[in-house]
Amino acid sequence: MPKSVFAYIWRHSRLQQIILTVITLASFPFLYYSLDLPKQIVNEAIGGAGAPYDLMGVDLTQIEYLFALSGVFLALVFVNGGFKYFINVYRGVMAERLLRRLRYLLFDRVLRFPVPHFRKTSQGEIVSMITAEAEPLGGFFGEAISLPLYQGGILITISAFIFIQDPLMGLAAVAFYPLQGYLIPKLQKRVNLLGKQRVQNVRRMSEHIGETVGGATDIRANETQGFELTHFTQRLGRIFEIRKEIYYRKFFIKFLNNFIAQITPFFFYSIGGYLVITGDLSFGALVAALAAYKDMSAPWKELLAYYQRLADARIKYEQLHEQFELNDLGPEHQLDAQTSEPLGGPLDVSALSWTDDDGTRVVENVSFNMPLPGKALLIGSSDSGKSQLARLLARILDPSGGRIQFADVDATKLPAAIVGQRLAYVGADAYLFNGTISDNLFYGLKHRPVLLQQDNDNPAPKDAKKENAVATTNATPDAKKSFPDPKFVDVIELSDPAELPWKLTREMYDEIKMSGNIPYDPSAEWIDYVGPGFASRDELQKELMRLLEVVGLDRDIYRIGLSRRITPEERPQLVESVLAVRPRLKEILAERQLSDLVEPYDFEKYNDNAPVGVNIMFGTPSRTEFKRFDFLSHPYIQKSLRENGLYDKMVKMGRETLDLMIELFTGLPPGHEFFDRYSFVSADEIPEVKNILRRTDGVAVDDMRKEDQLHLLDVAMHLTPARHRLRVIDDGFRELVLQARPKVRANLPDELAGYIDFFEADGYASAAPILDNLLFGRFAYGRANSEERVGEVLFEIAHEGGLYEGLVALGLESQVGVGGSRMSQTLRQKIALVRALIKNPDLLIVDEGLSALDRETRESIINYLTGETDHTSLIWVDDDDHAGEKFDTLLHMSNGKLVKRRNIADATETTTEDAEDDAAALASGDIDQEVRLLRTIPLFAGLDPSVVKLLAFTSPRLTFKHGEVLVKQGDPGDAAFIVISGRGEIWLTTDEHQTLKLRDVHPKEVIGEIALLVDAPRSATIRAVEDMTVLKLDKAEFLGLVRQDQAVSNQLIRVLAERLDQTTKQLTNRNNNSNNKE
Repeated sequence: MPKSVFAYIWRHSRLQQIILTVITLASFPFLYYSLDLPKQIVNEAIGGAGAPYDLMGVDLTQIEYLFALSGVFLALVFVNGGFKYFINVYRGVMAERLLRRLRYLLFDRVLRFPVPHFRKTSQGEIVSMITAEAEPLGGFFGEAISLPLYQGGILITISAFIFIQDPLMGLAAVAFYPLQGYLIPKLQKRVNLLGKQRVQNVRRMSEHIGETVGGATDIRANETQGFELTHFTQRLGRIFEIRKEIYYRKFFIKFLNNFIAQITPFFFYSIGGYLVITGDLSFGALVAALAAYKDMSAPWKELLAYYQRLADARIKYEQLHEQFELNDLGPEHQLDAQTSEPLGGPLDVSALSWTDDDGTRVVENVSFNMPLPGKALLIGSSDSGKSQLARLLARILDPSGGRIQFADVDATKLPAAIVGQRLAYVGADAYLFNGTISDNLFYGLKHRPVLLQQDNDNPAPKDAKKENAVATTNATPDAKKSFPDPKFVDVIELSDPAELPWKLTREMYDEIKMSGNIPYDPSAEWIDYVGPGFASRDELQKELMRLLEVVGLDRDIYRIGLSRRITPEERPQLVESVLAVRPRLKEILAERQLSDLVEPYDFEKYNDNAPVGVNIMFGTPSRTEFKRFDFLSHPYIQKSLRENGLYDKMVKMGRETLDLMIELFTGLPPGHEFFDRYSFVSADEIPEVKNILRRTDGVAVDDMRKEDQLHLLDVAMHLTPARHRLRVIDDGFRELVLQARPKVRANLPDELAGYIDFFEADGYASAAPILDNLLFGRFAYGRANSEERVGEVLFEIAHEGGLYEGLVALGLESQVGVGGSRMSQTLRQKIALVRALIKNPDLLIVDEGLSALDRETRESIINYLTGETDHTSLIWVDDDDHAGEKFDTLLHMSNGKLVKRRNIADATETTTEDAEDDAAALASGDIDQEVRLLRTIPLFAGLDPSVVKLLAFTSPRLTFKHGEVLVKQGDPGDAAFIVISGRGEIWLTTDEHQTLKLRDVHPKEVIGEIALLVDAPRSATIRAVEDMTVLKLDKAEFLGLVRQDQAVSNQLIRVLAERLDQTTKQLTNRNNNSNNKE
């Protein structure tokens, strides 16, 4: 990406700029003649100075000559307008093409950013730069060279014309241009600086908005809206002040320009008039000069405005270049990549290191090797560096030093295409992309289009192999390509303006190449089943179903399919399967005496497990646009409810229900799970509900506001007796509903009937989920595990008639939402694991990627990965307490170093010299080691790394020899201590002068803090029983840390509570033992 905006423009539009220049230069002779022609018309055709009239050898009368010149003038206007139209359209298209290329380049760099860079640059900032900040550059790209050439040429042409008429007039016309050319840039310089500051502040505002959206739950839970609004107000205020100053300066510049522009005509008119009066200038020449001068201001203003846009464009482009042109960008995407060979073993890691952005060495001199295929367990605490090591092995992070080798191949030299095919990584934060579950499961196979067959008019090259990815090409217009063009269509029709076209026209494809975008066919086959070693797409699909079963995802997707809604037109076979299984399910439930777990729909009975509205209509709202209040306010519904004695009862039921909701849920914090699970109102609606209750208290139904009646009716329509147990529905109300049901249904107007899907014993209700259609009823609330027990029966018989396969296929087509927001963390982790396994990788790295799963499921998956996948090597990253008997190799990380290696096969265990090095580094006062140690202490784990580093730097290091006292009981508390190494004991002297040992002190503990918190003398004595090294944390620093950081305060409370509990138990045991002895 060139450093200069002009270098970028010239590199990618050199030919177009030359064409524009030629066209622009060609337009100036026509412009000059159009300026000179009015003089001929006035002096010769009108004034008669041209008699006899001869035009190109044709004799004309004066009137004919006038009309002929006027016709020529009109033709010149058309020609000049044509030139202008062509230049504007040509440079507009060119500008948009350059903007498209720029955004593509920026997005390409985002994909190549080193992963740690995303911790320094927010999502909102990146989005803003690629979208909003790049947009103004699009307009400038087209005019960067052509506008000063075109407008400057016009200005020179007009000036030359006026000078030719009279030099003095020409001098008057341009007299003030040098002054403007000097002053305007001087004034504009400050405006440009303010513009840069505005961009930076808008970027920070975008970052704040993105952070607020991401942390909306915590903001609501902590009720910090006021703080966030204040922060946002300050940012808006800063932007306002900058914009205000810009306006002051910008419009002063405009005022100055206009003032100078109005002075010039004074000299122009006075000098021109004087010359005409004295006979030194013809009247026609003055008219032509005046007309030409009128046209001079427009190009001059354009040039001045261009200077402002140029300065702004330079700032924006330089900022984009600074943000996106990093030194450690990843490699560019390979358009051509053959199916890679398997990576050979062993895996050899030598002196591997990685340094964080703040300079802390998170992974330091790690060395080990493991056979491939093989299974290794990597354990350690959360801050041990194990996750960073796992990402280094997966090539997500680039090492600061050392090497990773597969056999004799340096992993850092492996192309990204091979890494993507042969390595797989699964992290704890499983991210899903907006699309279907199936899209996400196959996402790891969508490296590049696969060339399967050629059925269009653009044949594939003879040497292209079917099993290979798309062959080599370049993203330049004249690049030779060894793969066929897409199958083009003539017209693209889109129902939604924001919809993406998945087919291409020839013109669209040519623009892709000219814009330097990736020339892949979006409609091609993207799922590469050949790379993982499958013979066909069907074989890949079978493997997917097997893996879904392995991780227990098949049942999850099956359940998702059960909750989906379909129509017979969409999936006729699946609807047939549902209707076929329905009686079979009812029969088996009866045989197993489980019928009471489901309350079936019966036209003659009230269903206590269904809402009131469903019981009245004996149906459910259809998926067409259904507005509840419009439905309830319809005259027919109002009349039917009143005639059947339901209206007043339901309004009162709704009010009683809301009254109870306010009693139960007032006081719960916003976002509490009880609102979603049990309440008819949200936390935000409580104030309005209270107003409704206040307005309707003691008021007759007919005297209530209409909107209040509808609101209360709506609440009643959602009441389910078995679920809500509010005792507002009695047998009398049930009987009224059953009496009203056939009447309401029989006379329902057509405009309302379209909103309801009615239940039929042998029919399918499209608006109801598939599960409700299978049950033809509702689960019985209050029956223990009714859904699970019926679900097991349903799962048994689902394979009949292809129902199971159809439901899984339907579930796979379910949308996951943005970032997988519609999926639980458990489902996201399962999907991420299958996405990795379907690649059939040589090395799979699972970095606590199944932390959300239950232990039984997790152990089952580990058994599969360590037992049945002989061809795939595994590195499993977990906590310290994980048993490693299923793995060949055990690797233990601590403080960024590999402190233990154990090979299960030969029963050898090695404690690495790194542990000794670690102790030596700590003893020598290595601050990086101290930082890593502090990060592993729970009390400081949540602190910002810079704060931890400052803490390590400012805390004196002290050493206490064996037997020396750190703190003495009764002394004033002036400091707390962080134990780095060694061991001590805490002793308490009682009022009876008995000396009791409370407990031992170990590394990573914070001691002596109680006296600081309560501002009292030391309550116990701490003595070193081994040489102890500690960091001394002064009282002021410690208390400041507690006050400033909520996480430290919370963790400190936990530590003190645990310590108090432990001390109490010890003292109680001692007292009990003493009593027993007595």
